[in-house]
Amino acid sequence: MTRTNYVAAIDALEKLLEIAAIDLGGSPSDYDIADERVYLKSDPSIFITYANAAARAIELRG
Repeated sequence: MTRTNYVAAIDALEKLLEIAAIDLGGSPSDYDIADERVYLKSDPSIFITYANAAARAIELRG
């Protein structure tokens, strides 16, 4: 993986965490990523899927 790809991947992960925090509450640090979803660390039953987060990102950022 090139450095450019690595930076892009980290940016995408941070955006997923931000979207979860906006939609589900809390801060991005309250969330973790696994199994194609972003979930609340304290309660993994609270989550948003990658697909839903991507759709939400489009809504929020136009």
